[in-house]
Amino acid sequence: MEWLFMAIVIIVLMVIAKKKHRKETAFKTPPIIESPKIEEPAAEETKYPYIAIPQLFTPAERSFLGVLDQAIGEKVRIFGKVRIADVLKTERGLNKSEKTTALNRINRKHFDFVICDKNDLSILCAVELDDKSHNQKDRQERDEFVVNACKAAGVRMIQVPARAGYTISDVADLFDGIIKLNNKKEDETPINNNLKICPKCSAKLMNATKRNGEIKILLCSTYPECKFHIELHSGEAK
Repeated sequence: MEWLFMAIVIIVLMVIAKKKHRKETAFKTPPIIESPKIEEPAAEETKYPYIAIPQLFTPAERSFLGVLDQAIGEKVRIFGKVRIADVLKTERGLNKSEKTTALNRINRKHFDFVICDKNDLSILCAVELDDKSHNQKDRQERDEFVVNACKAAGVRMIQVPARAGYTISDVADLFDGIIKLNNKKEDETPINNNLKICPKCSAKLMNATKRNGEIKILLCSTYPECKFHIELHSGEAK
């Protein structure tokens, strides 16, 4: 019987040990396993990939501007690097596609100089200084387009061949008609009445009379958009 008693004691002890082990494992805090740290990428810094252009004009443009200032600077305002889109705009009646195409053709193009009236800053003409680069085919196509666009819009454009040097008198002569027209009073009798084309907007001139019906004049056909007119000398009305 002793062996039976000893066997029961051993079994009881084993059961108690097993229960104790289960209890300890049930309340034991599981080990904390740290996941590997994932480093977040640093916020990308805003980049400004630009450098300064030392001068606004090329040496040739600067040379011409200096003479231009001396030749006509007292009578007009001269602006440089003017966008063509600041001088020309699309005509009315275009659909969205046509307007976008027309604007794209003048986008990122500019005039070298724009000459304006000193009082109201109305545009008198645009100036292009043609250096050797204008002999290239793509530049010639560009120049032809700009010339025709200005002509269609009634904007005068003067193309000046780039030179090593300029004289004040030669440059003044290029703008002689434009500047004199700008300073001329409306009632001043012109020296030459043999005009067919408006010197201000290049439209045709037509015969007309002032309100009193006695004074014969040549009047711009685009009047009142262009108010240019000149009196005809006696016997010159046609």
